Amino acid sequence: MKSLIKKFKEWKETNCLLKVVRVEPKVGSTIIFCRLILFDEQNGSLLVYDDDRKEVIHLKLYEIDSIERANNE
Repeated sequence: MKSLIKKFKEWKETNCLLKVVRVEPKVGSTIIFCRLILFDEQNGSLLVYDDDRKEVIHLKLYEIDSIERANNE
């Protein structure tokens, strides 16, 4: 978990584009290209800005199947 927290801090500081695979009930997996705004360690949640939809999304860690830097960065 500490390595993940370190990555979150780095991604927030560098404002890099991320690829998040989110698992939603009844919908399945969706891919979001976003930038990390805030990581709340106590609640296990993220606030991300979706570049395509121009909106802020609140994600819980259990909703995230995978998270990584987007390939073009």
